[in-house]
This record gives sequence, structure tokens and C-alpha cells, in this order.
Amino acid sequence: GSPANPDGRVAYLCQDQAPGVGLTECAITYDGGLTWLQTTPIRCPNFVNSGSLGHLQIGLDGSAYVPMNSCDGLQGVSHSYDNLNWAGVQVPGIYTSSIFSDPALGVGRGDKVDGGRLYFAASQGDAGGASNRHPMVSVSNDKGITWSATPLDLSVASARVSGDAIGVKSIVFPTIVAG
Repeated sequence: GSPANPDGRVAYLCQDQAPGVGLTECAITYDGGLTWLQTTPIRCPNFVNSGSLGHLQIGLDGSAYVPMNSCDGLQGVSHSYDNLNWAGVQVPGIYTSSIFSDPALGVGRGDKVDGGRLYFAASQGDAGGASNRHPMVSVSNDKGITWSATPLDLSVASARVSGDAIGVKSIVFPTIVAG
């Protein structure tokens, strides 16, 4: 807890705006929704995200994470470690996809990595604009600051866990669960 939040409880409300309509922001409450602090923009490294978001996830240490479909040409993750300020990073090798597919994020149990290992799942976009929608996964071991240099493409037969073996070639709106 803190003086503003002695019991350490917080609830989030995040809004996803259509591109060009407005900013994507989150607000928090410490009193169960009776009052809300002012909304704060969810950020990518170089701009405030105005695109498609996945679902908010909370880490074991209270850190908040929002997966983003659009982050300067790649997909990315915005994070807040203090419930108020947001910063974002790109996930290397996973390109912006159609606005009709949001990425997902899972938080591991935290016994191997402080705060829990993070898993990012997305439908692969294409640098040229035509999404191939391959199922992609990337991992972070440092609370979302850095991500796998080369994400795992699960549609490729040589992947350690391959969707190709059962015919999975493309996805939209992935879900990922970590435990």
C-alpha cells in the first residue's frame, strides 16, 4: 500500500479507441469505483497508442500490462509499474496486424522470474501491410522491458511447439495463459 492506497487494492478501466477517434487511456480507482483518478494515455515508445488493444493483465507484483496491436509498425506492450504512468516497448519481429485482431499477454507464476515471465501472443502482421496471421509468441524475463529477439512462429513445422502439425496456419484474437 501507499498513503493514497493503504490496502493496496486497485481497479483499472481501460478504453480502446478506434484509430483516429481518440486516445487509448486507463483510469484507476482505489475505492472500488466510487471515485476514479484522471485517465492516463497508454504509451508506445514514441507515441500515445490510438489503436487496437488486448486485455489488461496484472503481474504478481501489481505491475499492469496492456498488449498493443500498433506500436510504430510492430506490436508492443505498454506497462505501468506505479498504476499511474505508462511506457511502452515494441515486441521485435511481430508486425502490426489488422485492427480486427488484438494481441494477448499472459503472466507466469513468478517462481523463476521476478514478477513473473511474460508471454505475448499475436497474429503476425506483415511489414508490407498484408497480414499472414501466423500465430506468434514472444517472451520477456524482465517485466516487459525487452522481448525475445526472434519470436516463435507456431505455424512453422520446425517450431518447438508447432501448430503446423495440426494444420494451424493463421489466427485472430489469440489467447495465452501462463501458470
